[in-house]
Amino acid sequence: MSGKKAILVVILFTFGLFLIVSCGSSSNEKQYSKVLKGKWDIALWNNQQHVGVFVFKDSLLFVNMNYSTEVSTFKINKDTLRVNRIGGTMTYLSAYDYWLIDKADTAYFKLISSEGNIASGYKKKVYDELFKESEKGSDTTFIGL
Repeated sequence: MSGKKAILVVILFTFGLFLIVSCGSSSNEKQYSKVLKGKWDIALWNNQQHVGVFVFKDSLLFVNMNYSTEVSTFKINKDTLRVNRIGGTMTYLSAYDYWLIDKADTAYFKLISSEGNIASGYKKKVYDELFKESEKGSDTTFIGL
């Protein structure tokens, strides 16, 4: 009788552990969600320099280019971003099946669409601070003749 209970306990423990591992978010998902939050100036759109903004807020995404806006919900699964348009006048990110997050840190991110479109953004505030620091502590010297 105790052998059957032990087997049952092991099976239940294994099943519970499997549920915890499979249902829990991966650290990449949480990391990407955290890093992408906020306002980003667009660096590239459709593999070309462009002017506009991306704003990631909780599970909402706002894209504004050429006086047109897309409002969407987004979900990150590992390194894949999926976007579902819920409003706005244009489809930017939601026009593609998925986006691979190629790079994402606190200053810059790069996305590659299912069809090869490259979109990237940068945080102007972070770049401005880096340039201010480099101007203050320049390691170059000019010697005039």
